Amino acid sequence: MASAPISLLEAFEELRDPRARECAYQLEELLLVAICAVISGAESWTSVVEWSEMKLDWLRGHLPFAKGIASHDTFRRVFSLLDAKQFEACSCAGSAACAHHSQDSTWPLMANACAVRMMVGRA
Repeated sequence: MASAPISLLEAFEELRDPRARECAYQLEELLLVAICAVISGAESWTSVVEWSEMKLDWLRGHLPFAKGIASHDTFRRVFSLLDAKQFEACSCAGSAACAHHSQDSTWPLMANACAVRMMVGRA
């Protein structure tokens, strides 16, 4: 019996937020923005923010974004703190689930490219 498809955010539920205190921007909001923006062609944190500002109404259809969009510095800082192995495991799980439920074989490739792009600038 086939399992039910999982959402993008469900794939990353196990990803630990590395920030020690309560923050204005929720990790799930940052993840949604970054992944969607990179799949859409964003290649830097600045272009991630530019894309997300143009798509804010659409993004709010999925999550509240009560504080709006985080700065490129916030994206860079948070993603540089994420556990790369844990992020990769979540990405692979999401890619496998999506591939299992989709006829489009390009989705796993796009998701993996997204993960690589986000982790490259970790210095």
